[in-house]
Amino acid sequence: MTVQFSDKKLSALFDMPMGVHQIPDSQVILSGHQDIRSVESILGPAGFDLAARKNSELGQALTVRLTEPAQEIARELIAGPVLSQRYTSLPADDAPYLEVRSSVILTLQGEEMIKPFIVLHAELKFGGTNFIQWQGRYIASSGPAKPIRGDESWLSDDGKALNANILKSLKKAIDVMLHDVASPYPRSANRLIAVKGYYPYLNTPLQTVGYQLAEDATYMTFLPKLSNAVIFAGVNIVDKDTVEIRPASADDEVYKVIH
Repeated sequence: MTVQFSDKKLSALFDMPMGVHQIPDSQVILSGHQDIRSVESILGPAGFDLAARKNSELGQALTVRLTEPAQEIARELIAGPVLSQRYTSLPADDAPYLEVRSSVILTLQGEEMIKPFIVLHAELKFGGTNFIQWQGRYIASSGPAKPIRGDESWLSDDGKALNANILKSLKKAIDVMLHDVASPYPRSANRLIAVKGYYPYLNTPLQTVGYQLAEDATYMTFLPKLSNAVIFAGVNIVDKDTVEIRPASADDEVYKVIH
C-alpha cells in the first residue's frame, strides 16, 4: 500500500461548518470566529488579499502548504521496521493506496486565542481506481492556544511558533494514521473516556465520550462515539495538558456543550 498526499481541499459540504474562511493559495482555514469577530479584525488584509500577503510577514506566515512536508514525513515513517511491512514507496497499478487531504484549522477560542489543528482526511482506494474502500479523519493539536498577532503570538518572529506547531502536530497525526490503517487500534467499550476541551472549527468547549486508542507521555489518542457527519468526528490526538480526561461513566452524554 502506498500513501499519496493530495493538494485537494477538504469538502466544504462534509468537512467543515458554514462561514469558515479559506486563506487564498494556502491550506489554512480560519474558523470559530463566526458571529464573534470579522476575519479582517483577526488577520487584517492579509487574510483576503494575495498582494497584501506577499508584502507582509503575516501573509507569508499564513501561506502554508502541507502536501510536500506531509509526504516527506510519511516517507520517513514508512522506512521504519514496523510500517515498512505494510507500506511501500513504490506504487503498483493494482495495489491499494491511501489518498490523504490535509489542512490547518486555526480555531478561535473566546475572542482572542487561536489554536491550530491538523486535519487529515484519508481515503483507502483500490489501485488504478477512484473507488473508496474506507475513509476517516485524523485530527491532531499540540500545546495551548495563543493570540494570532502580537508579542509571543503564533505569527511573531516570522511565524516560527506557528510553523513549529503545525509540523509537530502533522507528524503526530500522520504517525497515528499510518499505524491505525495498517493495524487498527482496538475500539473497546471497556476503554471509554470523557474528554473536555476545544475541538476544531468550534469556539465553544465540548465534552465527548470516546474509545481510548493509545496514550504516551504527551498525547491521548481517542475516537469520539460520533457519526462521521460531525465535523470533528474521527481519531483525535490531543495534548493531555490542554484537556480534561477521565474515565467515562454510564450517564455521560456522548456529546455535550460546556457553558
